[in-house]
Amino acid sequence: MFSDLQKYYKYFLINHPKKVLATLLILLSFFSYHTTNFKLDASADTLILEDDNDLKIFRDTQNKYKTKDFLVVTYTPNKDLFSPESLNEIKILKEKLLKIDIVDNVLTILDVPLLKSIDVPLTEITLDKIKTLKDKEINKELAQEEIVNSHIYKNLIISEDGNTTALVVYLKKNKKYAELLDKKNQLTGKQK
Repeated sequence: MFSDLQKYYKYFLINHPKKVLATLLILLSFFSYHTTNFKLDASADTLILEDDNDLKIFRDTQNKYKTKDFLVVTYTPNKDLFSPESLNEIKILKEKLLKIDIVDNVLTILDVPLLKSIDVPLTEITLDKIKTLKDKEINKELAQEEIVNSHIYKNLIISEDGNTTALVVYLKKNKKYAELLDKKNQLTGKQK
């Protein structure tokens, strides 16, 4: 059966190449024309199964601890990341992001606490003694060394090579979406 099909395929392909090409061109044209109507929803809700146990744990944790949705924006300046111009650009970018209605807060390398760059023992650090890159009296070289070499910040808020930084953009909770998602989850639970 399979060998007969293979023989027919070879015979048709070798003896009628123009018909095969014409058929393929017609099919290609048909599908190309209809790609304008093609829509792919690749949101998290469509890519994860509704009865997925990990999704349920994630949503329960998110409700219990009131975590916020966030985006990560990466920034690689043309100059040194810790130059005054680059740090000013990060500050301006943060201010522009904060003006967007759905943005709640933005965390940058300007905001992360510096613990080794200050002359205070770790046991004596209080909130008023914590310094950041925004503070004028901070030693910029020590701060740069701390941020680039820190196990806490490396590959999270700054790249391993120290040339790219991340801006963590926290989003305000969309109450209508949360209500609809809760309703959907309740109805899905009842259906099962």
